[in-house]
Amino acid sequence: MFGKTAWSAVFVVGTCACTLASIPSHTYGPLLHYERDERHKQLDLFGPIFGGTEKPGEQFWEGALRPLFYIQGDQGHDSEEFDFLYPLVTYDRFGDDSRFQVFQLFAISTGGRQKGGVDKKFTLFPFVFVNRAAQAEKGYWAFFPLYGEIKHRLTFDRIYFIVFPVFSDFKKKDLRTRFVLFPIISWSEGKDIEGWKVFPFFGYQTKKGAYDKRYILFPFWISADLFWDAETERHARASLPFFYHEWSPTRNAWSVLWPFFRRLEDRKREYVEWDFPWPLWVIARGKDYNVTRFVPIYGQSQDRDRRGYLFLYPLWKWNVASQPGGTVETSRFLIYVLADTEKTRDGQSSRRVDSLPLFQYKRDYNGSVQFQTLAILEPVLPGNKNIIRNYSPLWTIFAHKRAPNGDASNVFLWNLYRWEKQGDKRQTSLLLGLVQFGSDGEKRSLRLFYLPRFEWK
Repeated sequence: MFGKTAWSAVFVVGTCACTLASIPSHTYGPLLHYERDERHKQLDLFGPIFGGTEKPGEQFWEGALRPLFYIQGDQGHDSEEFDFLYPLVTYDRFGDDSRFQVFQLFAISTGGRQKGGVDKKFTLFPFVFVNRAAQAEKGYWAFFPLYGEIKHRLTFDRIYFIVFPVFSDFKKKDLRTRFVLFPIISWSEGKDIEGWKVFPFFGYQTKKGAYDKRYILFPFWISADLFWDAETERHARASLPFFYHEWSPTRNAWSVLWPFFRRLEDRKREYVEWDFPWPLWVIARGKDYNVTRFVPIYGQSQDRDRRGYLFLYPLWKWNVASQPGGTVETSRFLIYVLADTEKTRDGQSSRRVDSLPLFQYKRDYNGSVQFQTLAILEPVLPGNKNIIRNYSPLWTIFAHKRAPNGDASNVFLWNLYRWEKQGDKRQTSLLLGLVQFGSDGEKRSLRLFYLPRFEWK
């Protein structure tokens, strides 16, 4: 509430300043730009440094003091967001779910409202893990490495330890494994599961009707048999790095001096592949799978609905893949120096072109277009909303936007030059608003040095 009140006060000040100067375009760019219609209000001060937007109909508002912080409120969706020197500090809330973190090491979060209250989590990674859960059976606490229990985190259902690595207990689905002096001594149990290991000397783990895995002096002798059913049955024997052999009813693979020399025969897909080593030098020939790859010199591949080429990688790479109703075609020159991706779907297309750090161009399926220069992080972190709202305005020297209905805008040097088109209306502002030109149908207007406007047809 306080944040929204503060931004509203700034909007009022901006509006008064524009009204007193009698500048119809409300542009002193890059010092000040203000625009308002029935859908939104927007204020920018000192180029990209300060920005604020309010959309009363959507119950949405946002403000930024870049690159220091960004704040956003959306009452329609009951959400809030806050960034401080992103990614150092972030806060996100959606309903009863919230998370506050400092560089992904210190974090406080609340879970969805449960019967009897809300789950509250505290993390000081990797030392402290606490969950004060509304349901007692979901709560836990841990002080690593001395003692603790962690539930449903780090990909495990439960982790329990005492003076890690002296003793630890891991549970994931039906498998429970206890360790003494992790990872040296362990034993496993579960539904039809048993096994024990003294790493690296000897170990085995079996599940009735599913698998049998063993090793002796790992990795010099490894054995694995997977037999869920006859069709997916698979067996492997290895003495790494000397040899590896894998076989099944539809597949047979041999490796010598792994991973340098490998031959694979897939009888189901009807192809034979030679690797020396994968994925650098690969030759495969078959019914619908063909590969010739000598990285970094040359590569060509065809796999069902995918095709690709590379030349002097990472100098140039191209690939196309079919998707439901269309295709995705991508070409790259020096990975991010120039990357072009075009998607087609149901007769429509979208395109994205990135040139690190020069520019970014995007065209959506509905025909809307965005272009900006420079683009320092956007090609590497595509679609990252935090980068877009915290940093992109700082280095965007020129921006162009065009809506599907033809409305468009061009902005250069943070509104030092600004051109807008909305329906039949055009408006141009130059040099802090000293030169302004507008048109509306047959009407024309010109204003110089804030003097009264001249109008004609």
